[in-house]
Amino acid sequence: MKEKVILPRKVKIILYFTIFTPLIIMILMVLFNVLNENRTNSELYLDYKKEFVFAGKIDTIYHEIHNHNIKVIESNKQRHPLPFEWENKFKVGDSVIKQKDSLTLKLYRNGILFEVLDYRDIVKDWRD
Repeated sequence: MKEKVILPRKVKIILYFTIFTPLIIMILMVLFNVLNENRTNSELYLDYKKEFVFAGKIDTIYHEIHNHNIKVIESNKQRHPLPFEWENKFKVGDSVIKQKDSLTLKLYRNGILFEVLDYRDIVKDWRD
């Protein structure tokens, strides 16, 4: 039969402190970031898209089943999930350029600028 180990009170306090302090600090950091975030969902989305870079000729277009069946374009192993509103605008062989710090995506078909798509058009109808 196993003997029950009884820890002294000071050891218990030290154990609880070392286990729960990092957990409490993490929770407080997350809450602080969430409560102090003043940007709207559309601003967060546009900031994310400003950082995104994509350039190349579309090799593949497919639906990503594990990501809400979103349509994705791929060029040289570079992936770009498409907003729902733009899903039918792209064809294999089109060229796409999205530069950093830009909110526009340029779509070229047969070497000619076919359309300029703006991410601001995606978020203009969002309710934040």
